Amino acid sequence: MGRLRRKRMHKNIKDQKKKYRTKRRTKDIDEIHRDLEPENSAKLLSRFDPELPGSGQHYCLQCARTFVNNDSLSKHMKSKNHKKRLKELMEKPYDHEEAEAAGGKGSYVITSTRPLLPDTNMDTFND
Repeated sequence: MGRLRRKRMHKNIKDQKKKYRTKRRTKDIDEIHRDLEPENSAKLLSRFDPELPGSGQHYCLQCARTFVNNDSLSKHMKSKNHKKRLKELMEKPYDHEEAEAAGGKGSYVITSTRPLLPDTNMDTFND
């Protein structure tokens, strides 16, 4: 006859959802920009934590990842994911004033000199 209802495993269990959603969460781009400042990067590169892989000695600042040994770190530096992260870090992160201006709370100054709409010649519209 067949099954009348489907199995409901972990559909509405909140702690299961949160566990899998935040399991592999990494730092955001603006947090990494903050870590790249000289005083913060010195702290991150010189830390020793026995619970991290490789005791936290082999750390990629741009990706916010620790590696077991220097060989795996050097392979990571050549990888596609690391190069993508470097391109993302080239852009300047948004600051608080720019976010307020986009939300309509601040003053928004247009710095480009090109017109917003292209010029249209009225001579081309001959009937």
